[in-house]
Amino acid sequence: MKLRALMLLIWGWGRGAVIADPVSAAGPGLAIADQISPPSTALREPVTAAISALQSARTVTYSETVATTGLQPESSAPPLLTGARLSLAGILMPADEADEAELRPDTRAPFTSKSIWRDLFACDVPADRLWSFEFGVGVISDNTLADFSDGKLTKLQGPGGGITYNFTVTRRIHQFRWNIGPVTLRPEIEVSGRLTLVDENTGRVIPDLNIGLVLRWRDFPWTKFLSTTLAAGPGMSYSFQPWTADYQRHPEDPERSRLKFWLPIELTVALPWFPRHQVLAFIDHQSGGTLFDYGGVDVWGLGYRFEF
Repeated sequence: MKLRALMLLIWGWGRGAVIADPVSAAGPGLAIADQISPPSTALREPVTAAISALQSARTVTYSETVATTGLQPESSAPPLLTGARLSLAGILMPADEADEAELRPDTRAPFTSKSIWRDLFACDVPADRLWSFEFGVGVISDNTLADFSDGKLTKLQGPGGGITYNFTVTRRIHQFRWNIGPVTLRPEIEVSGRLTLVDENTGRVIPDLNIGLVLRWRDFPWTKFLSTTLAAGPGMSYSFQPWTADYQRHPEDPERSRLKFWLPIELTVALPWFPRHQVLAFIDHQSGGTLFDYGGVDVWGLGYRFEF
């Protein structure tokens, strides 16, 4: 009799029978007994007793399930745990282990498909970093911009040679958001102001003031491994005195202008874990642009950039 009742119990659970809330008016185990509908009333009592024994050994109410897992079942009735159902038949595991396995929340991250292009061009978004400060040391060069593209770096010798010290403050005024398929590009517009102290071989130190607009590009395929930015833009430069290098490189024009066009070019790299702290390589180009005079001066050097 008990074996037959147990078989009916397992059959009823397989059909999706549920355990009613233990605090309901029907009492423990009555809902399942009703759904099984045994052929004789003599089986009703052992079936109900078996269900009640299961609930007494391991009672999992609806509220406990929600509180433990944080998940809402699809139906309002508290479902009978599959692990406990199968463990009663001796198929899976002991009831305690089965219940704990089912109550344990799934902590695996949901699967999301990503584009390889989006991964390649994933950009650090410095939403909280509007300002930057730079300090750089440069060498007055005997090169032109065309020489730099060929990798030629020649230090200017003679009285016009020397070292420059740059103190630069930039302020981001706009960040674009260009959506190209799965890729979002975020170039920035900055206002850059720079004080340059020109320490010439003549012993003079000439202050030089520069201001301009700079476009900074942040989206590179390797940015996850090495944060990189490239910046360049037009501006104006005013020197308190013409550089000796300007006279030395253009001896045919003794009237050199203090006011020139300014073109700063810089490349920064930083570790992804410390994106605010950047190593800087720069080129400063100043030229009269045939408007103020012909030709100009160039400087290349290294420095440090900090975003805040």
